[in-house]
Amino acid sequence: MTLSSEVQARVSSQKLIELTNQDDRTATTIDTTILDAAIADAGAEFTDETNLNFDDSNARHIRVGIIGVLAYLESYVNMQTQAYKDLRQQFERAMAKIAVSLGAEKRLLPSSKNTTTPSTPRVGQKPEQDRTRWDSIVPNMPGGGGAENDFTI
Repeated sequence: MTLSSEVQARVSSQKLIELTNQDDRTATTIDTTILDAAIADAGAEFTDETNLNFDDSNARHIRVGIIGVLAYLESYVNMQTQAYKDLRQQFERAMAKIAVSLGAEKRLLPSSKNTTTPSTPRVGQKPEQDRTRWDSIVPNMPGGGGAENDFTI
């Protein structure tokens, strides 16, 4: 099922008629153009916030998507209503929760294209990072002592 049909299956037709026909209180059908715009907006925000493509066959995505669609439909009517603020908060929390459990944070794996292999250190030998490339760096003593100073009193 598409997100549109999922929303229509879960939300009363009268509520959807009111939300999609904000300028026409005598409307008797759902304005699918407005509903599709809310679906597109919610899907785009879902992708931006979770780094996941919206999948209308995934129940968790659908649950979050329906909340987002309703939040966007409410925002088209008036962003100052308590219903909008509550839906917006639920939508943001649901996206954050799904991002943590399924989003990019869980899918990224450390990888390297490095073809070198670490050397096996020998007992008593300096580690590779301590070898000759660092021999030329000799720190001066505090107070300006240099190589000519034998540090005797």
